[in-house]
Amino acid sequence: MKLKGQSAVISGASEGLGKVIAEFYLKEGANVMICARSQEKLFKTCDELRALNLGQVEAQPCDVANFVDVENVINVAYKKFGRLDILVANAGIHGPKGAIDEIDAEDWSYAIDVNLKGVFAQCRAVLP
Repeated sequence: MKLKGQSAVISGASEGLGKVIAEFYLKEGANVMICARSQEKLFKTCDELRALNLGQVEAQPCDVANFVDVENVINVAYKKFGRLDILVANAGIHGPKGAIDEIDAEDWSYAIDVNLKGVFAQCRAVLP
């Protein structure tokens, strides 16, 4: 239990790599706050992780492209766990594909917001 007593926030954790990381951290003794955009998937994953009885796991919906959402997740994690030791900025999306003149500008901007600004927002939110 290398992470006993520590707390982590993991974005993009409703499925895939984020979910696997959350389970691993729980097995290592950490308290875990998972977040993702899809509330349905997020709460289902939270229930699945809680059923393992490995430790405290909480879920908070969050779009990492939204600075207010990110700050809220971090604040909720601090309130639930009393501390925050680990941030896994895992959330990301595939950008639009195709010829440049066929790509929707809003789709392109959103991919940049999630994949670049989202990491910045998460890192910035944990600094205080």
